[in-house]
Amino acid sequence: MKSDREILIEEVRSARDTVIRVCQWGITVLLSLQIATYYIRNGLVERLVQSGELSQGALMPLDRYLIGTFFLCFIATIFTILTSWAGKRIGFFSDQLIELDNNNQNPKIKWPKPLRKARWLMRLLFFSFPVVDLLIRVYITIELK
Repeated sequence: MKSDREILIEEVRSARDTVIRVCQWGITVLLSLQIATYYIRNGLVERLVQSGELSQGALMPLDRYLIGTFFLCFIATIFTILTSWAGKRIGFFSDQLIELDNNNQNPKIKWPKPLRKARWLMRLLFFSFPVVDLLIRVYITIELK
């Protein structure tokens, strides 16, 4: 039978693996959606030009452009929440493991305090996709003027 320490170590490893997988999937999904949004927007602009609603070389109306940006933001929010839940699980089991080792009379491992600043990096990573989407629109708008 496994000791409490071994069980906690397995849980921490499992939760870390979950965070990494959620991050990988989040980046993959957001990048795929960014590419799909580009092609959808190009097709929409072509249809608007053919129907006469837009002149040749005009930008897509901002309200229609922002639909794709808000969708990217929504998906980024979902992956941020998933990553946050898994991160809290890591913290929960890490704290128990540290407490278990500190209660031991002769701890062999000195645990550093957890660095929980990486959470913000993950949030910025997911939300970088909608931000880049908006910056591209701003850049194109400035260049056409």
